[in-house]
Amino acid sequence: MVNNKASLYVFGSLVVMVLLILLLWKPWEDEGISNETSLQIYCAAGMRRAVDEVVANYKKEYGVKVTVDSGPSGELLSRIKQVKGSLGDLYLPADSWYVDKLHEEGLAAENLSVGFFEAVMAVPKGNPKNIHSLNDLFKEDVSVGFGNPQASVGRTAKKVLEVKGLWKKFEDLSKVFPSKVTFLGTVTEVALHVKKKTVDVGIVWKATALQNGLEVIELEVFKKERQPIELTLLKKSKQSTAALQFARYLTARNRGVLSFEKHHFQAIEDGDVWVERPVLKLMYGSMLTPGLRQAIDKFKLREGVDFDEIPNGCGILVAQIKNGIVPEAYVACDDSFMNDVQDIFDSRVNLTNNFLVIVVRKGNPWRIKTLKDLKQDRLRVGLGHGINSAMGSLTKKMLEKYGIYESLKQGGHMREFDSGHMLVNTFLAPKAAAMDVMIVYRSNVMSNPSNLEKCEVIELNEAEAVATQPYAIAKKGNHKHLMKRFFDVVTSQENSEIFKEAGFVWRHNKK
Repeated sequence: MVNNKASLYVFGSLVVMVLLILLLWKPWEDEGISNETSLQIYCAAGMRRAVDEVVANYKKEYGVKVTVDSGPSGELLSRIKQVKGSLGDLYLPADSWYVDKLHEEGLAAENLSVGFFEAVMAVPKGNPKNIHSLNDLFKEDVSVGFGNPQASVGRTAKKVLEVKGLWKKFEDLSKVFPSKVTFLGTVTEVALHVKKKTVDVGIVWKATALQNGLEVIELEVFKKERQPIELTLLKKSKQSTAALQFARYLTARNRGVLSFEKHHFQAIEDGDVWVERPVLKLMYGSMLTPGLRQAIDKFKLREGVDFDEIPNGCGILVAQIKNGIVPEAYVACDDSFMNDVQDIFDSRVNLTNNFLVIVVRKGNPWRIKTLKDLKQDRLRVGLGHGINSAMGSLTKKMLEKYGIYESLKQGGHMREFDSGHMLVNTFLAPKAAAMDVMIVYRSNVMSNPSNLEKCEVIELNEAEAVATQPYAIAKKGNHKHLMKRFFDVVTSQENSEIFKEAGFVWRHNKK
């Protein structure tokens, strides 16, 4: 009986504890999504309908309130610049020009692609004035409406027509015949004038024309000047993770993009798939761990995502990729281990160089100075695996050049490891005496400064000793844009210094 009471007491205590945990635990509080969160987005008036729909869907799914503050992009920009404090989280203007201005003033953080605007000639249904080209705009009986040249659609029209040598003609006509050429303000105002037939044709965004039931005439000159639609996180936001998660929802091809397409906007074709908390598969050569570790941790916290990290020797990683285990992004130990799977990834970008070095024990008891000194009898040498490891593959080629590799192999004093950190750990293990010398990347030793208390590094002046580390994103990945933003974190000034401190030479230069 006593035991039963004791068991009931313990069980009851556990139930209470679990309930308390559930009451206190808010799984999305740190990561962002929470029905207690309230966000604000500044949205260009022309996109209000689509954004309202996305906001309603988001509230229905997650209970998050998003306030939409709409108006002309320029006015919204001024408001963002004037308001001090944390009012506002996101900005969706009708032209990336405004986004650039925010970045110039240090007010913008990440950008997310939504789609693009394309200017067209818009006419009433049936095209009563039979307009098909820019030259038709000069017909005597045709009146033309333009947006304000300071606004996005007006600026695009002006840019295209200046190239064609037509803009000044329209400006001159507007002064002599104001009813022939009229500047009407925003893109919505131009479309409404065409709809009411107060002008015969207007230069507007394709989406705006279709939303207002107008007929569109598409021209190649405008297709070449498509304007990206970019959603920007404001630096003043005090809830950046929650804001970024809504931004991901708005730009996801299976969520927000559907609403934009419904309202005739031209959406990006490779938008990410919406997942509340995506798990991003990332493959990278083990030797890159020191340079990637902080970037991964920082990105997880800010974006509200997780990583499925697969660090290993690049030979092993390439074999896995070829067998169908494809990551969202791959950072290779050397170009050669990207070449084998390049068809699976988008264009690669070189991040760093790393250099092979000879590492000997403190005091250099074997008096090793060059590769040729590795031919000494009974010298025990540690190398990277010639197949599984990029480091080992480069080392093998370098040693074969001097006829050293086969000599070491036949002498039975050579040990191979799948990765540099395994080799270094074994070489420097307490009381380890299995190796006298090893060839590894400089970063394998430099990533832990205390290593230099136990060994000495001998630089190699060999062309084969240089490795290049590229970053590439999978062509068919579900989170290509997330991985592009992760790339921005990896290549930030702060993170480049981490790579340098770990022994890498920084290669990537941001444009």
